[in-house]
Amino acid sequence: MKISTTYLGYTVYLLAGMLLMWAAVSSVSFNEVIEVLHKGNYMLAIPVLAVSLSGYVLRITRWQIMLKQINVHVNKKTLLASLCIGYGVNYAVPRLGELTRCALLRKSHQLPLDKSLISIALERLVDTLCLLVLLGMLVLLYSADVTHFIYSNIWIHLQGRITYMHFIVVSVMLLVLAIATYFVYLKARKSFLFYKTITSQLLSALRIPSFWIYTTGIWICYYLMTYLWFFTFKETSILTIGDAFFIMIIGSIGRSVPIQGGGLGAYHFLVAHACILLGVSLTTGNALAIVIHGIQSVFTLVLTGIAYIWYVKTYR
Repeated sequence: MKISTTYLGYTVYLLAGMLLMWAAVSSVSFNEVIEVLHKGNYMLAIPVLAVSLSGYVLRITRWQIMLKQINVHVNKKTLLASLCIGYGVNYAVPRLGELTRCALLRKSHQLPLDKSLISIALERLVDTLCLLVLLGMLVLLYSADVTHFIYSNIWIHLQGRITYMHFIVVSVMLLVLAIATYFVYLKARKSFLFYKTITSQLLSALRIPSFWIYTTGIWICYYLMTYLWFFTFKETSILTIGDAFFIMIIGSIGRSVPIQGGGLGAYHFLVAHACILLGVSLTTGNALAIVIHGIQSVFTLVLTGIAYIWYVKTYR
């Protein structure tokens, strides 16, 4: 039952992604999107992919800093391989990539799953908090545009569908979750003390200046991976560096949705409609979303294959 429920969840996410993809392109001519794509300058893939790889290196270096806080020393090649393979797995099964990274380190360096999983969870938490801070900055800089975007693409679709019954159901679910969490804590409080110690050690990485330097570098790479693609098409080449910040944040939210293919559909829908607010046609907005997401996906999957071959040869 648990497995079938899991498969059902993944199927629902996949269907949601396909629905969002259809919503993104349904109001434009597919032939027009293809025509825009034919005019693109794809030589930009070279610097974009170089920046993307730099982001990978910064991420594993930051991860290495965290692991050293619990006296775990893993070479960068292994961390990079596990990261690339994990990203590839996430494209097929969202969130399974994190467990895959842990399993690979367990095999290569006998690192217990709980320690590596906590380090990745804290890493994700830091990235989420950074995204929220950047989202707050976005609201301040583009308050009118963001308000209009949320109203037009989110609130207007929910308005009239949210009833008091929905509110009651959600409240009951949160209450049940809180009670269940409490009983789990009572049952495993000895283990909790152990995990609390590991978490405290890992959190000490946040006091190291280089941790935040690498974190900043990661987000700069995300930014450049968006901004450089603006020069693919003539219509988007006039967008500003501030517009790139807007698209990056909106796109990051789309990629965060647990849908197969790296937020397939969600990313395209949000980026295409965000482009409209910046004066870009929906057709070109869709083309831009396809280019950014599509080429990055190819790059991710190619790196996954290379990393897997290297890992198997090294740790067989």
